Amino acid sequence: RSASVSDSPGCSGECDRLLTLGADLSGLPSPSPTIGSTATNPMAFNTNGVILYRGFSPIDGAPIVLIATGLTTKSSNSKTGDEIQTWILREDVNPVHALNEGLDESICGDCPHRKINQGSCYVNVGQAPNGVWKCYKTGKGYQDASESADWSAFFSGRVVRFGSYGDPAMVPVNVWRKILSSGVTNHTGYTHQWGQEFAQDLKGLVQASVDSFAQFIDADSKGWKCFIVKRAEDVIEGAAHCAASKEKGQKTTCAACHLCDGSSTHVVINAHGKGAKHVTFAG
Repeated sequence: RSASVSDSPGCSGECDRLLTLGADLSGLPSPSPTIGSTATNPMAFNTNGVILYRGFSPIDGAPIVLIATGLTTKSSNSKTGDEIQTWILREDVNPVHALNEGLDESICGDCPHRKINQGSCYVNVGQAPNGVWKCYKTGKGYQDASESADWSAFFSGRVVRFGSYGDPAMVPVNVWRKILSSGVTNHTGYTHQWGQEFAQDLKGLVQASVDSFAQFIDADSKGWKCFIVKRAEDVIEGAAHCAASKEKGQKTTCAACHLCDGSSTHVVINAHGKGAKHVTFAG
């Protein structure tokens, strides 16, 4: 479930150099959010990505944008496999700056893993999310397909990750349903906003991300299929253990597995990475 430089949009020149360094460009003047997205020559776009939605966060009304990448360049992420990635970003603020200043609430809500909370999020915001935002704002830009009637040219025959960064609950459910009706073969998605009223339409489409046994019981009682991050010693009856996880020998990938689709089953994974120390699932 991690995002890496290999998942980034591939902007050229200085954009690539700064992406590799994970630089914070928030101090630079920001051009219009539509720079590069309304060019008359489609070949001027970065064809590896597309703009799917522009709107406002249900949390605080801040402007947000949804961009899909991986349309032409396959992801090299060994766990997820070849999934199209979708990025939910503050449209007006560099994501590294948003992370550091707590402005990521607009796209992440009350997620406990935000830097301002536990700081245990697995996503390196200075890499792929930063690169996508910079390409959108200062690079070649992406085609704006938010008003297009048919998205099958982007998604037919592909697997899509809902919210590679950012919570899918920040985007209206009709956007996700439009992706699902565009010929996708499978999808994955997770939300920490499962307790919020505005997220309820996502039930059956994404997993509820839970971080304690009490949350698991609560979400399950409300009809959610859960994604459970637990300690190695915790045993959860009636849940499938993620077969793409290291502890299960990475027997498959997220793209090949059909379980984290919000409707199949509860899925568990052992805590890993820098956030593992924060997991007290049985507590």
